[in-house]
Amino acid sequence: MKDGNSGGASPKKASWWSRLLGDDEDENAPSRPAPAPAESDAPRAPPENRRATVRVDAPLGQQDTVRFSARGKPYEAPIHDLSLGGVSFWLPRGEFALLTPGMTLAHATVERGEHSFVADLEVRGTRRVKSFLGGEQLHVGCQFAPLGDDELATLEAVLAELGGGRPLE
Repeated sequence: MKDGNSGGASPKKASWWSRLLGDDEDENAPSRPAPAPAESDAPRAPPENRRATVRVDAPLGQQDTVRFSARGKPYEAPIHDLSLGGVSFWLPRGEFALLTPGMTLAHATVERGEHSFVADLEVRGTRRVKSFLGGEQLHVGCQFAPLGDDELATLEAVLAELGGGRPLE
């Protein structure tokens, strides 16, 4: 009499291994599900390069801000970066539930030094960030609604002052 530890492998184990390795399938084994279709094999751009225009970081120590109202309360937030397509900024820890993707911030004011303009911002994404100096914060990325000629001229002046904002090639 054979016990499970002596001699050859049991048919169940051999069948399992053959299915795992893709060798000859056991005709009594259940069929394998079809593999999931592969996503595009094309390389994806890293998140920081998905904008159609170059992002320019706001210099530390400057008073570059976005002012807006949300849920009936006014806010002023420091700008993280800026481009012809949008702006990102930081909110303090207590405001995590304030903004959600798809939300519109009507008549937000973007300020840098003596330059400022008003635009509608669509919240495109939020993420929590924890840093040694800033603690836990919410990073908010917004896209500008179509800008008028005056607002676009002001934004271009701000980006030129910061040394960037040209379209990606």
